Amino acid sequence: MNVKDKILTGISSEQSDCSFPEGDNLPVVVSFYAGDEYYYHAAKLLRADCEMLGLEHSIDELTVPPDFDWAQICRLKATFYRAKLEELKRPILWIDVDSRLRFLPEALIGARYDFAAFLRGFSELDPYRLVQFARQWYPGVLFINNNENGRKFANTLAELAESYPGTATDDFFLEEAWQRHRSTLTALPIPPSFLDRDGSDPARAISFGNSGNVSDFKDKVDQHSNGKMANLKFMLLAEAAADASTTV
Repeated sequence: MNVKDKILTGISSEQSDCSFPEGDNLPVVVSFYAGDEYYYHAAKLLRADCEMLGLEHSIDELTVPPDFDWAQICRLKATFYRAKLEELKRPILWIDVDSRLRFLPEALIGARYDFAAFLRGFSELDPYRLVQFARQWYPGVLFINNNENGRKFANTLAELAESYPGTATDDFFLEEAWQRHRSTLTALPIPPSFLDRDGSDPARAISFGNSGNVSDFKDKVDQHSNGKMANLKFMLLAEAAADASTTV
């Protein structure tokens, strides 16, 4: 059975005409689950996906206080990334446990960059779309490399979550850590063509679940304000004014 074909397409093959990096070149799929039975069932499916693809995984059941809510559990992701990098000493690919993995995008294999994720809004690299969102990255799928920059980034995420006095989820700390490391991180936006948002396209690599908790907790946790659009308008007006002043 050819590992490359399994990982890249989810379909086994007996022959291959190219070599393929295995072992330390592949990320370990990591995730956790706790709380509702919905997440326990989802964990079984995600484990099965990884095993079908021949991908190593570390998908853990967490023991949390009975009064922990969804937001408090999500906050634990920020320290979980650091712990898994330290434990596995390998690149990690966090996938929300209620997602499905049909194959591994080839760009995530043997990666030399530090970090990868879907852009907010699942957009392409379009600056006019990116300014619509207060945060840069979607936290449901995160690749963090086991290199110096990746470990520093994960450590900042963990420290922010451990010290922040307010109520916030992993999404908040991801943006805060990104703002601190954006000048030094080599980051890859995962193309949105790999994403199946409603589970209807089996030809795409990753599909998301929907527990309904994001909308339920949106107004209960701290958010970032979006000043990007105002900054863009200011820059465009400044450029227009500069152009006008040089026109004869």
